[in-house]
Amino acid sequence: MTRVVTKAFFVALLLTSILATAKCVTFEDAAKRLGEKACVTGKVLKVTQSDHGSYFLNFCEDLHQCPFRVMVFARDRGRVGNVRELEGKTLEIYGRIQKWHGRAEMVLRRASQLNGELAAAPSLPKGFDVEARAKRRAIQSGTNSQSSTASQTTTTTSSAKTP
Repeated sequence: MTRVVTKAFFVALLLTSILATAKCVTFEDAAKRLGEKACVTGKVLKVTQSDHGSYFLNFCEDLHQCPFRVMVFARDRGRVGNVRELEGKTLEIYGRIQKWHGRAEMVLRRASQLNGELAAAPSLPKGFDVEARAKRRAIQSGTNSQSSTASQTTTTTSSAKTP
């Protein structure tokens, strides 16, 4: 059993090193490599989040006209890290290029698929819950805006009485 695991490890290591030395294609040319495991390079212009918690790394200003994007499923965020930190970075991303809704796409499942300016996204804090944090911020901002409005009114009223 140990031999099988050891062989599998070395095969995975060999494949990873082959992919790492492979020439990357630009995100514009990714569609030419559909169905293949490849390296795609480009500058992440915008990171967006879906309603379901998945993230998209977008390489074009017009997200709907871009020929390629990278998707990070919500369940993979812990293995990938804080993908928001990838915005503005030039990356090399390794994986299978697939077609999704008419464009080339790659799924980013682990930080080891990344190379470039930021070889891995910074880790999320333990127990980090994006949805819960967003709800807390919305509640806090609602409370803070009401209390700051009240204090501004109080300040205005008291300064009006002062000669």
